[in-house]
Amino acid sequence: MGVAVSTVICRLLATIVLFIMYLGSFERAIGLGDLKLFNRKLFGEILRIGWSLGVNMSCWVFTQLLIFTWIAMIGTGELAARTYMNTLESFCFLLGYSVALAVQIQIAHLFGAGRAKEAYGTAYRAMWIGLAVVTVNALLIFAFGRQLLGLFADNADIVSLDVSLLGLNLLLQPGKMVNMALSNALNAVGDTWFTMWISVFSMWLIATGLAYYADIELDWGLVDIYHLSREDSLFNEVSGR
Repeated sequence: MGVAVSTVICRLLATIVLFIMYLGSFERAIGLGDLKLFNRKLFGEILRIGWSLGVNMSCWVFTQLLIFTWIAMIGTGELAARTYMNTLESFCFLLGYSVALAVQIQIAHLFGAGRAKEAYGTAYRAMWIGLAVVTVNALLIFAFGRQLLGLFADNADIVSLDVSLLGLNLLLQPGKMVNMALSNALNAVGDTWFTMWISVFSMWLIATGLAYYADIELDWGLVDIYHLSREDSLFNEVSGR
């Protein structure tokens, strides 16, 4: 209950902050009258790109919901450990994800200007920069993970379980960075349907399917379900184009 309430409150506050930032991001203030504006052609173009991105994100949300449900079936300790691990993971890839978002803007600008070769090189340059960043972050968290977890959890079993997951995190975060950089690069040039189909396949069949088999059928525990539920990042890496 505490995790759920705190998560909702934090995301509600973040939404309010983003909305305030949005209102002040244009040359003139946005008013209620702007809600009546509608451009059918522009809406169609946005829907063509945004629909596949929406499917991609919704699949991620629902697959994570299922995986967390299966983790909860293992035990409350495992669920708490996975929740703490989510927070530590966010510190690993936050800067890398920022690089991926920034390069998406750059690539869209370069591709729109007809500089496709430069855009191609920019994607891989950002990927290598992001890899360096997330690898260093993952190493730091692996080295000081026990101390960091001790600030939030006093259950020795949960801390020990999370420390074991941090070892896997060293392998998984670089794959996630490659996935983020190349996926955002493809989205920047409008190739959102390809990334959607790859993501849907990997999230539902590989991540969710194998996690279910490992947890429900084989009863392997949290370490294996964590590893398998992150295989979609690595699959997207080798399937990118």
